[in-house]
Amino acid sequence: MALPRSAKSAPRRPGKPSGTSSGKPSGKNDDSQQPALHSPQEGGRTKIPELLAELEEAAKTLEVRVTYEAMSGELGAGGLCKVKGEWRVIIDKRATPGDRLSILALALSRVPREGVTVSPAVEKLLTDVRPRAVSLEDAAESEPTAAGLGS
Repeated sequence: MALPRSAKSAPRRPGKPSGTSSGKPSGKNDDSQQPALHSPQEGGRTKIPELLAELEEAAKTLEVRVTYEAMSGELGAGGLCKVKGEWRVIIDKRATPGDRLSILALALSRVPREGVTVSPAVEKLLTDVRPRAVSLEDAAESEPTAAGLGS
């Protein structure tokens, strides 16, 4: 005998309260639930939307155009590119605020920032996400050897 629709329940995911699809109460988007970065010199916490807004302002100052566009496929959620001689950061408009922050921070970490002042929290973020330069000697030293593979 089949149960009536109201008696059926979807399986619960661990760690998510029942009755919500995202783990948050339905209604307004509550930015207070966003993770925050500690700003060591300010002694406070900086929320993702604040960091994102500051990075967007820095991009304007650096003449890097930031656009949010619908992206499809498995190419990722965006990144830095040069279009007709202008630097652009294109970000998937469906990306989460955290993903937007990560993409924009990584892109701006690759652009020279002379003369642009940012908060200590944003400076730390840009320093932390910047890819470090690796020389061929460093790569050769870090490669696993046959002896180090658990023989």
